[in-house]
Amino acid sequence: KWPDEGMVDGLEDLGKELGQLMRDVVALLAGHVDVYVREHCGCQDYNTDMGQEMKITEKVKGRLLYYFPLATNGAALDTCTTATTEEETLDSWIGWHNDSGFFTALAGDLYVDHDSGQVIPKSEVDPNA
Repeated sequence: KWPDEGMVDGLEDLGKELGQLMRDVVALLAGHVDVYVREHCGCQDYNTDMGQEMKITEKVKGRLLYYFPLATNGAALDTCTTATTEEETLDSWIGWHNDSGFFTALAGDLYVDHDSGQVIPKSEVDPNA
């Protein structure tokens, strides 16, 4: 579900545009994998066209992930934290998950101030955070 208009204006349209671009890139990559397999893996009779399959598939998933900031004591600022161990509590990342496809396209990261919503330039982001 997309956020209501007024909450993050333009997110749905821009998200769909980015998703289509990512899907197109995956289809191109899959086409190159097809060529590589045929030419270098002894599979000249390989007749699967993953590039075409990636172009027409409807089984595409997209996720917008938000990694919430940590408080100074290392605890998550998120009120819905379900961490069960100290190690999990110290980490605001999504945690272990299983991608369910042949290819996973990842967009670049974007850092946003949790309180103001302003974008933080990458040059100001602590690489050790």
